[in-house]
Amino acid sequence: MFEAHFITATPETAAPCWHEPARDLQPQSTSQQGNTRRVQSLRHQCPLHVWAAAGKRKDNNGTAHDSWFLYIEYCTGNGTRIWQKLERTQADCNLETLFGQALWAELPRIDAARTRQWLDARDS
Repeated sequence: MFEAHFITATPETAAPCWHEPARDLQPQSTSQQGNTRRVQSLRHQCPLHVWAAAGKRKDNNGTAHDSWFLYIEYCTGNGTRIWQKLERTQADCNLETLFGQALWAELPRIDAARTRQWLDARDS
């Protein structure tokens, strides 16, 4: 776990984060168990690579709260991989609920066909 010592924008107002172009070393498991999963987006109708991490986030008063950080990775139209972060306190949301929210997440600039192609290539 890690502890964040800063305040960020809410997940609803945060911009997506950008990755370098794809450089996969080893395909990861597509298991539906654990903190890394392949899920099918119900909003965008394509698979997504999603992983979660437990951590702490301090509020304006300096009080640390146990939090979940969920990262949804996908491709844009030019093939660049980017990710969107969802963040919820563990008191408000369990891990299964958070993965469920990823199914309906709005993902700016997603290209469903390129995302599907990238994830299929990871599995082969």
